[in-house]
Amino acid sequence: MISFIFMFSAFLLIIALVGKLTNRPVRTMQLLLFMTFLLFFFFIIVLLEPITDPYLLEDHGIVFILFAIIAGLLHFPYHWLEALLRKQILKDEKRKEKENRL
Repeated sequence: MISFIFMFSAFLLIIALVGKLTNRPVRTMQLLLFMTFLLFFFFIIVLLEPITDPYLLEDHGIVFILFAIIAGLLHFPYHWLEALLRKQILKDEKRKEKENRL
């Protein structure tokens, strides 16, 4: 679990550095962020599967509801980070545009 937290933090740090140091489009950064959260979602599913299997007895409806709840909980931090990243990239683009005019 700790190794995954480190990996997740490293992915977010890479996204921030790539966005800061290079001139990447907003869509590319959004895709990188989405893929990071998708990997995080699948890791949580794989982590919870051995824990939930004995209790759910392969009831696929309840498993689907559990996955939907997890996805709903990840929805808010994803959109918060996406808005923060977009604002930062657009601010950097405006700053570079302003410097080019001078």
